[in-house]
Amino acid sequence: MICFLICFMICFAKRGTDKVYRVCQRDNATRHSMTFNPCISADGKLTGKLFVTLYEPKPPRSIRQMVAPFTDLYVTHSHSGIMTSRLAEEWMEKCLLPSIPDRSLLLLDSWFGFNSMKLLRAVARKKLEIVTFPPRTTGQLQPLDLFFNRQLKCFLRKLQDEIRLKNNDFTISNRNNLLKIASFTQNQFQAPRFAAMIQRGFYELGIVTTKPIFDTPAEFCFNPAIGKDKCKSCRNLSFFKCAHCEETYCIKCTLDHLH
Repeated sequence: MICFLICFMICFAKRGTDKVYRVCQRDNATRHSMTFNPCISADGKLTGKLFVTLYEPKPPRSIRQMVAPFTDLYVTHSHSGIMTSRLAEEWMEKCLLPSIPDRSLLLLDSWFGFNSMKLLRAVARKKLEIVTFPPRTTGQLQPLDLFFNRQLKCFLRKLQDEIRLKNNDFTISNRNNLLKIASFTQNQFQAPRFAAMIQRGFYELGIVTTKPIFDTPAEFCFNPAIGKDKCKSCRNLSFFKCAHCEETYCIKCTLDHLH
């Protein structure tokens, strides 16, 4: 799981300052978050839709209409903004099983919330074999934790920083904008050029035997040299290079550019 925080509680002040004041658009938005639950395969692909859990104790009535445009996401909500055992079952039935072949092998953390999911009839029908890592070994054995999650967090952090710096009209805490960021990130990480990066965790685990060579998404997409180019859509200065077509885009055009 990757928790996407809207506000990072870090700021700078002179040493000895008693109080540090901060300015935000909406106070409650500083406590918003959502959780990503990506799934990757040893052949270097993202598996299924990205499972997103919004922090929404009381979801808006229009949530179905709101999530409809994001066809590459499976959007849920919970009181905590993180996956629950019920949501784990939903992820298994709606996202994972429809996107994998029979007799696949799934590597799972030892989180207790996965226990009921393993007993689903759909799992048996799919002949899915599940291997659960021992407690407190996720950081050493889970391919997501070995490399992928770090790259996803770095990409999201850089994207947030650029939006705050160059596009004040884009409110990150807005639900629709949160999902737009999630959809855009999923779309970029699906680029074939990042297949080797996705395989890196499996290489560390010994499943992939050839060491992958690659640029990370943050290195390729946010290269400082891109700022010298013009946006393909509006001719403003660029800040982002698309991992699919390698065209460059400005901050306002970037999030609307999907493949």
